[in-house]
Amino acid sequence: MQRGRIDQMDDFTVRFCSLEDTIVSKMRYYTEEDSPKHLRDTAGILRVQGDSVDREEIARWAESLNLMEIWEIVLSQPQLQ
Repeated sequence: MQRGRIDQMDDFTVRFCSLEDTIVSKMRYYTEEDSPKHLRDTAGILRVQGDSVDREEIARWAESLNLMEIWEIVLSQPQLQ
């Protein structure tokens, strides 16, 4: 997974997760909580961010974390069609 950091000033740092990391994390949360909110959030990120999301990277992580079934559910969401 990729994480970033932006140093704005000497005493102020912003840390953030990549879109891909956020999506994979949401899929993992879904397996733990079984909340459809995480799938909706994930589909929303994909819809809004479009081609800036590396879907191949997500698929690699999904496969290695046994989340491929969930990834396929996300990709089948009507708002992504």
